[in-house]
Amino acid sequence: MRMSLSQHIFHFTILGALWGALVLSKSLEVTEKNEDKKEAKFSFMNYKLVDVIPKDQNQLKDLRTLESINVVGVDFWAEPAQVDQTISLSVEPEVYKTLENFLDQRNIQHNTKVTNLQELIDDEMKSILKEDLDDFGYRDPSLSYYDAKSYNRLNQITTHLREIQKQDDSQSMSISSIGTTFEGRPIEMVTLSRSEDSAKTDKPIIWMDCGIHSREWVSPSFCIFTIKELLAEGEAGLLRKFDFFIVPVANPDGYVYSWDVNRMWRKNRRTPAAMMLRSGDDQVSVEIQKTRRSLEVIDYNLDEELGIEGGFLSTEAETKFTKDNISLKQFWPGSVFPGFPQAPQSGGFPSWGGSGNQWSQSVQSNPKCTGVDPNRNFDIAWAKVGSSNSICQDTFHGPKAFSEAETVAIRDIILNTQTSGREFASFLSVHAYSQFWMSPYGFKKIRSSDYFDQSRVMKKAVEALRQVYGTSFQHGPINEVIYLASGSSVDWAYEKAGINYSYALELRDQGKYGFLLPVDQIEPTNTETYAGLKAMGWEIAKEYS
Repeated sequence: MRMSLSQHIFHFTILGALWGALVLSKSLEVTEKNEDKKEAKFSFMNYKLVDVIPKDQNQLKDLRTLESINVVGVDFWAEPAQVDQTISLSVEPEVYKTLENFLDQRNIQHNTKVTNLQELIDDEMKSILKEDLDDFGYRDPSLSYYDAKSYNRLNQITTHLREIQKQDDSQSMSISSIGTTFEGRPIEMVTLSRSEDSAKTDKPIIWMDCGIHSREWVSPSFCIFTIKELLAEGEAGLLRKFDFFIVPVANPDGYVYSWDVNRMWRKNRRTPAAMMLRSGDDQVSVEIQKTRRSLEVIDYNLDEELGIEGGFLSTEAETKFTKDNISLKQFWPGSVFPGFPQAPQSGGFPSWGGSGNQWSQSVQSNPKCTGVDPNRNFDIAWAKVGSSNSICQDTFHGPKAFSEAETVAIRDIILNTQTSGREFASFLSVHAYSQFWMSPYGFKKIRSSDYFDQSRVMKKAVEALRQVYGTSFQHGPINEVIYLASGSSVDWAYEKAGINYSYALELRDQGKYGFLLPVDQIEPTNTETYAGLKAMGWEIAKEYS
């Protein structure tokens, strides 16, 4: 019996109401913080850490292919960028042999350097605990247990910042909240200014954010170190020439999650339910349709206008990789390379199932299918090259540019400050790892029009850094040093906010420990990087004499 038009409308109205109720309930469920949810600690027991080295362009393309299709169980710690560049992969034990076969059949050089990643993580935590216990007897019991020689939780960082402020006799330091995260945490910014009225000073500003990728623990440590050093130097240091805006932990939710649940977490913690809920004026439903395209492939003709030779474009499963002649089906069970689990095809968003909208079970059961990469969410070539449409990938760019509290906070404080008449002399976003000091552009294969000056300053910075312990940093445009990536804060700061000296830093090391940099390297990392920061600042200061 066929239904009338009015019956169809009635049924779709009921389904829509039910769907809205489900989205609302899901979003309310996730407003609790991690410590309240008591989510089980994620175990990396028997996970392997595999180093791969592509020796030619074909091998590099094969690795890019593998990374782009979101294979469950293989986590790229760095994106395949260049021939002869080592890339570390975290590999689940269930797919380890399949990955080995894939690499062997393509003659891709590989070495399993860690056979149980959880042991490495446990060793890190033991080192943190030992450092805490060693210092226990020497600490002032009235102060927080912040340890400059170790990694610290978010509550230790926020408490310690207030102690620094209290101890600052010069009253150069203030702390403010510039935004609130999805889980309700403040995004805090430290302002350092030697002017009597920081709101009226005409000093140029140096911006610095740390910890926008939550698993990069050495990054927030450097921001705290910088605050203390700048205050200690006072008028004899860079505060004579500049004010500083410093965000020590730009992704608080992700940072807490990396301590409490998953040490390797990169993104923020906003859920698919919350992204669906925020529709209306934002017209997120339009963006949802874009993210429902099933799989990502390399398209070497993505955007000639941007000068991009390679990017991401979603198509149907039967599509072959352009110029690679590799079928996506070979990565699925029962195919040429069986064993790789298929990634969720909906990009993490609801898909139409015939009887109404429903959540993809594979997305709900996959702990990776939450969160947005804030450093792919800025409004600069958003959702183009080097970012993902899949919420289950670490480089998921979000449902729209500036959809995230973390990126909105950075955008608004910078633009509002500029509107008030202030100038930013430099923008630094601090990451780890690889030992890079990089300038725009990341989203296209050209150097910026200010590259001559940017390069001059970078050379001064990396040489000063090298002089401390001999640590070598590579410098240059993001697209040349590592890979093409759109939606980054550095490109946005340069292109949209007009901050000429915009840089992305990747601190120690070059891959031996990666994100698990030993605690005994924290102090030397901070010391040498601060030397580079000072050299950068004094070189830029010549333009404000």
